Amino acid sequence: MNPGTGAVAAGAQETYEAHITYVTSSTIYIDAGSQLGLQKGASVQVLREGNVIATLVVAALASKRAACSRGEVDAAVKFLVGDAVRFQVTATSSPATSTNPRF
Repeated sequence: MNPGTGAVAAGAQETYEAHITYVTSSTIYIDAGSQLGLQKGASVQVLREGNVIATLVVAALASKRAACSRGEVDAAVKFLVGDAVRFQVTATSSPATSTNPRF
């Protein structure tokens, strides 16, 4: 996000951070969705203590939430509510809806 403009240059990669809000045996829910540009099929990285512990795939979306599948992630990896999630989106020419995309 360009400070003070509320817009990102078209084609630029913007990195967002969200958090895990709920975990089941097969699905991990995060507090980011289509409103930030997240899309079904996108990859999101799960971080703990600054280290990437897994990469998930977005399976379903709402405007402010997403459900991610475990995919090929080892079953030994335990996801915790509050773990950070990082993802990138490619900006379009339309202005961003938020001046502070960080959660």
